[in-house]
Amino acid sequence: MSDQSPMVGSWYTSLHDYKSSNAGELSFQKNELFQLIRSDGDWWIMKSDNNSIGSAPATFFSRYRGPKVNAQNGETSGETYAIAIFPYTAKLDDELTLNVRDKIRILDRADDGWWYGSLANKNGWFPNNFVKQIVPDAASPCNEKYFIHGVKAKYNFDSGNPDELSFVPGEVMDIIDKPQLDPEWWEAMKANGSVGLIPYNYVQTLENSSPVCAPLPPGKPESPPTGDQDIVTLPFYHRIQRVQAETMLRSRAAHGDFVVREATREGCYSLSVMAPDRIKHFQIEKNEKGEYSIGPRVFATFQELYEHYRVNPILTAANGEKYCLKQGLPN
Repeated sequence: MSDQSPMVGSWYTSLHDYKSSNAGELSFQKNELFQLIRSDGDWWIMKSDNNSIGSAPATFFSRYRGPKVNAQNGETSGETYAIAIFPYTAKLDDELTLNVRDKIRILDRADDGWWYGSLANKNGWFPNNFVKQIVPDAASPCNEKYFIHGVKAKYNFDSGNPDELSFVPGEVMDIIDKPQLDPEWWEAMKANGSVGLIPYNYVQTLENSSPVCAPLPPGKPESPPTGDQDIVTLPFYHRIQRVQAETMLRSRAAHGDFVVREATREGCYSLSVMAPDRIKHFQIEKNEKGEYSIGPRVFATFQELYEHYRVNPILTAANGEKYCLKQGLPN
């Protein structure tokens, strides 16, 4: 991740004093903080810490490498963290290497999908789709790791959804999130690093539990899929979780409207469709031949899958009414 490319939305510090000579320009002193609003060649549109907006010469700024600071009292803004849900190996000197369960303090966010953070006394960039933002728990007994509490499975659960985890009675897992909008489902992490939703009433809470914190098993892939261009470039593809997809559909969608999103399960995507009685989630898989499938039906391309379900029903509501795909919701 290079410091030379301007990142809209990120913070920069001024390298020199500058006195404006034209209307619309900003005047500032050395070491002031600004947020990049738009980059126009040699001149950038910047927003100051007190919300003044104007243009300034790009060569007067360097990317800020620390946490955002409140200009009035000098205090650092509330710290935010992320937990790595996929491993990532740094490819440049200014990137972080992540292991599953690493807890990273977020220092900056760029609009291109990269975040800047601190881990093990090193600052660097990392792809934000390899992590999940969390509320930190300073009391966690597992060094540099995060969890809410442990649970033990009471019953067998066979997942039929790409966002869910399967488990057997007696299996121990870490709970890492309890979505407020979907209280009957908790987000859990297994000892092998796999993450997904589980029904809360299928498990029992372990009192005074410690994180599983087990090493990853041999053969775990180095990184998750980078994304299929014929899916991730679609206007209705979203990098969101199931709860966020359901919120979006309930607030904006008509029956048959949908979104496509990245699934928790590696190598899969989810198709979330609005129906009168529920929101239905379908797992989209891609095989070694590059073919896509929902259940047993296989298509040569994702476009073929999409076109098929635009004219053929993909779900049946409780009243027996059948629904095809209609409008994909854009960002």
